[in-house]
Amino acid sequence: MTRRTWTWVAVAIAIVAVAGIAVIYTVSSNGASTDCTVAREMIAYNKSQDQLLNASFDPEQEREPSIDQYRQWAARLHTYSARISAPEIAAPAARMAAEADQMVGLVEKIRSGSFAEDPLKPPPWVQQYADIARPFHDNLVALDQACPAQ
Repeated sequence: MTRRTWTWVAVAIAIVAVAGIAVIYTVSSNGASTDCTVAREMIAYNKSQDQLLNASFDPEQEREPSIDQYRQWAARLHTYSARISAPEIAAPAARMAAEADQMVGLVEKIRSGSFAEDPLKPPPWVQQYADIARPFHDNLVALDQACPAQ
């Protein structure tokens, strides 16, 4: 082969290499973007369910959300979490889902009457709820910071 032919071969290889790198970069960028899209959906879903559960609660009418509503909320958070692969986004999403399970368990325990309550003190489950709600909120904030709203 002539020098000119080798030059064209080298240019062709360089173009293919640059195109390959561009494809890899685009795919990895879209992966993070997709993870953030799912994370934003997870955040929006959690907010909508929070509003729905709060609207279902009326102590004067002795009305409260069902255990199934809480279970569905937690299960859906797990579904969102499972769709996220980027570690910096997946970690807080997975922790949120696990903490949602803990909240469901606590609600079940409260509703079963498992707590012996002193009418002169706050219910004993209040501290347990705070111990779950605080990291849940922190993970929600971490997720929001990892994938800020556009």
